[in-house]
Amino acid sequence: MKRRSLAAIILISVLAAPVLGLYRFDFPPDLIGSKFYAETRLKKDGSFFGRSTTTFEKVNGKGGEHLVVNGKAEGTLNGKAFDSETVRDFILENGRITSSSIKGKTVVSGEVSSEYSMDFDWQKMSAAVDFFDHQKNQHISKTVPIGPDLVAVQELDLYLCSLPARNARDVKLKALLPNGQTFGFIFKLAERPETLTIDGGQMVCRKIELKPDLGLISVFIPSVYYWVKDEPPYLLVRFSGMIGGPGSPDVIQDIKQLK
Repeated sequence: MKRRSLAAIILISVLAAPVLGLYRFDFPPDLIGSKFYAETRLKKDGSFFGRSTTTFEKVNGKGGEHLVVNGKAEGTLNGKAFDSETVRDFILENGRITSSSIKGKTVVSGEVSSEYSMDFDWQKMSAAVDFFDHQKNQHISKTVPIGPDLVAVQELDLYLCSLPARNARDVKLKALLPNGQTFGFIFKLAERPETLTIDGGQMVCRKIELKPDLGLISVFIPSVYYWVKDEPPYLLVRFSGMIGGPGSPDVIQDIKQLK
């Protein structure tokens, strides 16, 4: 048998690993056809901030079957009504998903505030990003290298649900933002489960801390927290923290499966 080079072994190992962003990423088949509802409230007084729905549908598309995840949200921020929509398209093959594209738009007070698109090319290991900030009259178009340590921020919900199954206690990754910028962060999975009370019912969950990995300034940026069920398919059930960094609203979001 021919001996493979060290570089070839590393490449094969990376491509086979379940932590290569969302490339050939294990996906629970039970979630296809499901729908989730989330309600978000401000921590300071429990007042309503927003609501959202997320649906997972299998469709026939270019190159075969695709998983389309459609998210819609609405609420009020600083006295202004907003609504947003995000469409994530994944190639679905043999129970695994590969990121294909992400498109999103936010409307504030009836006017489009921002819109963006990301198209992933896994052969070239790059993502084409187009971002429009209509309030600042700003347009960004760039190509971003992707690799085993990069996950689009819109895909974190799916990545988080894989951590308990892998017992991945400490994971360093980079998040790709809609404007093409990236930042480092660290996931810390709690060693032991805890019990949450949501809608009057109790759930055994694993807590996940997300903290920035930005050197010295990291100490000034608060962590955010997620909880996933401590049983397959490890569904995300709660989020707690500031939704956009220091100075943004500090919220609690509870998530439940409708079907």
